[in-house]
Amino acid sequence: GCAIVGAFIFYNTNRLNHYRTEFARNALTAQYERTYKAREHDPQPRIEAAKLEVDLYPSARKVDVRGVLTIANRTSAPISELFLNLQEDVQIRALSVDGGSQMTKEDRPLGVFLLHLAAPLAPRQVSALRFDLGYDNPGFRNDKSDISIVGNGSKIDSDAYTPVIGYAAGNELADDD
Repeated sequence: GCAIVGAFIFYNTNRLNHYRTEFARNALTAQYERTYKAREHDPQPRIEAAKLEVDLYPSARKVDVRGVLTIANRTSAPISELFLNLQEDVQIRALSVDGGSQMTKEDRPLGVFLLHLAAPLAPRQVSALRFDLGYDNPGFRNDKSDISIVGNGSKIDSDAYTPVIGYAAGNELADDD
């Protein structure tokens, strides 16, 4: 009996999901800050408009999100690379900027994805970031499971399921003060 329950828990927390202790989660958060904090003030476009198509599958605890973010360079410098934050386990079916772009970095443990633009986005220029993303929530985790997509009512936050542009200071470790 106990061995079966233990095997079930192990399968869900270690095979279907990434097992991480609180210390390991905090270490990843600190690594995000150490690795990317220097990019906090890099010029990045602003989102001017969003058009989303969201398919919820509550019984499977999945969500598919397709969309177009209208982005504009409101800085005085050209932008040649987009710094995007996404969930580690995102399924990227499409992610591109009009005019051409190429993924140059996928740092999945930290949720960072860099898109190099074929032609820099000039000041005041407007373009579109197009994406088709999928998120599965298999089994259960050893920490906070994603309960935003459930059978008896779903609530999703767009920041959790769409690309977030630029360094996310909110992803830093909080002071205990």
